Amino acid sequence: GIEKRPGARTLPLYGVPFAVKDSIDVQGVPTTLSCPGYAYVASTTAPVVRRLLDAGGLYVGKTNLDQFATGLNGTRTPYTIPLDGPAGAMSMNGSGTRIYTAIRGKSVIDVVDTEQYAVVQRIALDSEATAIAISPGEDALYVGTPNGVLAIDLGNERVRARTAFLGSVVDIAVSPNADELYVALAGLQHAVAVLDTATLRTANIISLKADPTKLLAASY
Repeated sequence: GIEKRPGARTLPLYGVPFAVKDSIDVQGVPTTLSCPGYAYVASTTAPVVRRLLDAGGLYVGKTNLDQFATGLNGTRTPYTIPLDGPAGAMSMNGSGTRIYTAIRGKSVIDVVDTEQYAVVQRIALDSEATAIAISPGEDALYVGTPNGVLAIDLGNERVRARTAFLGSVVDIAVSPNADELYVALAGLQHAVAVLDTATLRTANIISLKADPTKLLAASY
């Protein structure tokens, strides 16, 4: 142990714990890059880790990463994130740090931190969510339900507006400049409703001949 090293207490990093990203070798420890098929047990310790150890640092383990470090949002990893039930509708914020996930059969949205790979927040609803969209400014969450659409203030998790439709909400999308919300309606109403994001008042109804399934709002 470090205590047995001569002059251990004089080392600049004496007893300071540190973890190593799982793309860097530590002798005798598996390096996986989050890919089980690639994993190997390192025969040597990387120079950067050796310098920390020599300075008195205390190695405590490995930290996870996107597979082969090819992403920033946790979508390429063999490690699943435990949720409160089967995942339904999902939406990711623009920075890629949060995934909002509707739980099937429950009136709740799990908020997943993509860096911690864990649920860090739960937003309670009055009914099950069928669609989710996040405002570009990441200050509002728009939720489709069997009864209509809710606008939730992410600062306090309160419903700031709601509206109802005859048709079932199958998808929603926010315009790039965040002033309009598009709602795909199926069943009793084959249409796309255009709403004001601040009030959820309907500005327009675009009738369709068949049920829509998905929406994509893109800048041009």
